[in-house]
Amino acid sequence: VPALLRGADVASLVALSEGHGLGALEAVACGVPVVVSQTAPVARDLPASAAVQVDPFNEDAILAGLRVALELARDDPAGQATADAHADVVQARRLADLLERVARTRAA
Repeated sequence: VPALLRGADVASLVALSEGHGLGALEAVACGVPVVVSQTAPVARDLPASAAVQVDPFNEDAILAGLRVALELARDDPAGQATADAHADVVQARRLADLLERVARTRAA
């Protein structure tokens, strides 16, 4: 998948209903600008330098967002930092830390 994403000029992940938006983070991690639904949870985390948020119900807004995204730089440092912060190993460490704190609290 990373090789396919790196070959894209832009990734469009505009959905009416979305989980977190892992696909958008994967695209940004590969250095590809993204277009996402402004309602997607991941939209609040992605920097404007790596992502364009659009109204998923407005076709003209989606088209305009694609045009803007095509002008964004690839390999955006802020986008990469966001993707890194959401990496599975980082999330796993956060969960493990939380579970350890809960276990210590319950043991006390």
